[in-house]
Amino acid sequence: MTRPDVQPIARRPLTKLEFARLAVEQNGKCANCGVKLKFEPHQIRDEHVVSLFGGGTNDLSNRQLWCNECVKPKNASDAARHAKIKRLRGETKTGPKKKIPSRGFDKKFKRKMNGEVVKA
Repeated sequence: MTRPDVQPIARRPLTKLEFARLAVEQNGKCANCGVKLKFEPHQIRDEHVVSLFGGGTNDLSNRQLWCNECVKPKNASDAARHAKIKRLRGETKTGPKKKIPSRGFDKKFKRKMNGEVVKA
């Protein structure tokens, strides 16, 4: 669930002990797809269940270990969610709304829903 009223906090990296605890809790498998994780550099990402931008915390209960293949689609969906939160917070507005210019049609006539043209 997104919470537009909460400001995001800074991401805190996992300590070695926290990383090991998560790996044991997940039986060495990706939390998303269940594939055995490769414990090599840049092969595992720790992900927030509820993103920091959406009001999540850095607590261990909000973290999971994911494989790189699962992280890419999640990051794409998180980007869309973050854009929505920014819109709700009003962070994307850069100024007053611009009036949409007319296409130059005559304002003396209107078209009814049935297609009939009448004077305005």
